[in-house]
Amino acid sequence: MVRQSRGRRWARQGLNLWRAGGWGRVLLGLVPLLVMLPHALGIVQYGTVTRLEQQVHDVMLMHGRAPATLDERIVIVDVDEQSLQQYGRWPWSRSVLASLSEELLQRQQVAVLGYDVLFAEPERDDTLPRVSEWLRSQRQSGPVLDEQLKQLAERFDRDGELVRALQGQPVVLGYYYSNRPPVLETGSLTPPLRIKPQPGDPEVYPRVPLMQGYAGSLPALARAVGHGGFINAEIDSDGVLRSIPLVARRLEEGRTAYYPALALEMLMLALQVDAARLVPLQPEGLPPQQRLIGIELEQDGRSFLVPTVAGGRFLVPFRSGSGVPGGRYRYVSAKDVLDGRLAEGELRHKLVLVGTTAPGLRDLRATPVSTAYPGVEVHASVLSAMLDGDFLQAPDYSRGYAAVAMMLAVGLLLVVLARTGMVGALLWSLGMAAVFVVFHLELFIREGLMLPLASILLTILLTYVLHTSFGFFVERRTKRQLVELFGHYVPTELVARMATHPEQYTTQAVSRELTVMFCDLQQFTSLSESMDPESLQALLNDIFNRMADVIGPNHGTIDKYMGDCVMVFWGAPVADEAHAWHAVKTAIELRAMMHGYNQERRAAGLPAIGASIGINTGLMSVGDMGSEMRRSYTVIGDAVNLAARLEPLARTYGVPMVVGEQTVQQVAQCHWQWLDRIRVSGKAQAVNIYVPFTDGSELDAGQQRELGLWHQFRQDYLAQDWKRCDALLVQLQALAPRRVLYRLYRERIDDFLARPPAADWDGVTLQTLKKSADVIYLTEDAG
Repeated sequence: MVRQSRGRRWARQGLNLWRAGGWGRVLLGLVPLLVMLPHALGIVQYGTVTRLEQQVHDVMLMHGRAPATLDERIVIVDVDEQSLQQYGRWPWSRSVLASLSEELLQRQQVAVLGYDVLFAEPERDDTLPRVSEWLRSQRQSGPVLDEQLKQLAERFDRDGELVRALQGQPVVLGYYYSNRPPVLETGSLTPPLRIKPQPGDPEVYPRVPLMQGYAGSLPALARAVGHGGFINAEIDSDGVLRSIPLVARRLEEGRTAYYPALALEMLMLALQVDAARLVPLQPEGLPPQQRLIGIELEQDGRSFLVPTVAGGRFLVPFRSGSGVPGGRYRYVSAKDVLDGRLAEGELRHKLVLVGTTAPGLRDLRATPVSTAYPGVEVHASVLSAMLDGDFLQAPDYSRGYAAVAMMLAVGLLLVVLARTGMVGALLWSLGMAAVFVVFHLELFIREGLMLPLASILLTILLTYVLHTSFGFFVERRTKRQLVELFGHYVPTELVARMATHPEQYTTQAVSRELTVMFCDLQQFTSLSESMDPESLQALLNDIFNRMADVIGPNHGTIDKYMGDCVMVFWGAPVADEAHAWHAVKTAIELRAMMHGYNQERRAAGLPAIGASIGINTGLMSVGDMGSEMRRSYTVIGDAVNLAARLEPLARTYGVPMVVGEQTVQQVAQCHWQWLDRIRVSGKAQAVNIYVPFTDGSELDAGQQRELGLWHQFRQDYLAQDWKRCDALLVQLQALAPRRVLYRLYRERIDDFLARPPAADWDGVTLQTLKKSADVIYLTEDAG
């Protein structure tokens, strides 16, 4: 039974929340989460969100890293505009490149020389074939001429000259691969990576780029050098270069071979690392998966990991500035190298990259830090990052993190935004977004972690926008419904308070301790008989409007008008801890209002109108009750019935109001005068009834004496000391000769002196007492 009752209560609360728009707010707040989660988990990809993530990546890269400082380990030999003017348009003769290589390798003694240049096709020089053809046309031949032609052929073999210059030297050749049709294979590839796997490592990583076609190096050049790396870059959907693949796979004779990027091969050659391990993702307790998370290199018994992201890509940690003005790397013009302007050994032990910044050679890329970033500097940035261990990482848990972060953000916002106004909602949303931005920036600066941020911020933004829209449109309708429902019962300011949290208010009946008041106009029936309907209507509307002006500021809910009687209660629909005091205060102010109103009537030559009030506090049911045809928000219960029966007793006791015992117990602001102990017809329990002796002000000496005598009278009355009561009544009537209450008790004491009650008399009077002929009005002096 308890479990069923609790279940019904939860269901009822859920229904109330739904009716008030609370569940609608929750479901609406889940929409951004349901929309963004598939993107976060990689199920679908929203192009706009992806571009936003890319832009956030760029902003963090621009502003979250230290400014560029010169990396003295790496030098870029630049085929710039000056070099092209001096040595002709590109491509240069292989003899010029041979001279450049000899200068760098022999005289400068660089550690490693990397070419961001392709040598896929042989150099064509038709001088020697033309000479040979002319000689044969002149009928000149013989062993001597053949030997001379052979020597000339060797002299004009520009490719051979470059091969001889690079033979056995620490050089890495560049090549380009393609995984799109048409599949072309030009030149030769240098040997692939020598992989040193561990037991259980996968042979194939499907997401690593597949090399189908390629533009390699001349076969003789590839054999002479033996080291090469591809120069491909990864261009994102917005045309910006943010990463490069570190390895590419190729199917060769039934097995998968992996080829390195130019920067990776230069690093391995510089560190004399001849093997690498492709490190797979391996969750704890599970076998390795076919997802590459890094490349492990080993040197002198120590290993270090170069982390990669999806598909074996390496996130390039760009720094602000590029080219010669950027100050990150030393740029040396190829012209200066060829002209011997560098001091001997000036580039000793440097890692040198040969590339170009000339705009006409189209090797300038859009990157997060520049719209014209030299391609050769991309490789330099990758090489520098690997040397420093300065890695950007997008860990394998990024998607899971984004999903959890979204759920936490939306969950917290749904809890908080429902309890705040528009400004509070904005501040909370901005604050939460700022927390995520600072957290991500801190992780980026300290650990190089690139976690999804734009999708989380967009989810927060959408949740706030939908919440605000809900508040503007749906809650506006809810407020209108509240006004329609409660506007006739409670004042406007209370309806406004209710509208801020509509889910807390419902017409569903509940049991609650409230205070109820009945106020009935006196002698109104006889007065109405002499009035026409329009005048009667105007009179009632005037009086009830004045009463409503008193009831509203005291948080009262007008239940109904019953002829010339008004019923009011406190504590619902807006909770009011001081409901008992507000009811008594209202009654006191109504008395003052009626006094002023009757002065106006007397001045106009009209009769005064009296009123009697009954107030009681107790547990009662409150809610929307009635038939389908007509319903009203009202209260019912024994406490309500008692208040209705107390109201006519005001005439019996000649007081402006009669207040129940539970109300008196909760109102310490007044001095109370006990009236009687009565038993309502049909009820076994007796109740004490009271009247405020003052309106809350302090008692003067006369009032203190009168109230003290009355307290003593009550004690003697309940003790059945009728003679003592008689003596006290003499004093009380002398102090207040017109008080109906004292005249009533004079009659009662006289009866008890003549006919004492039974021995078991408990001091209780039935409500069927004879009504006094004298009626006191709220407008008259009770004294």
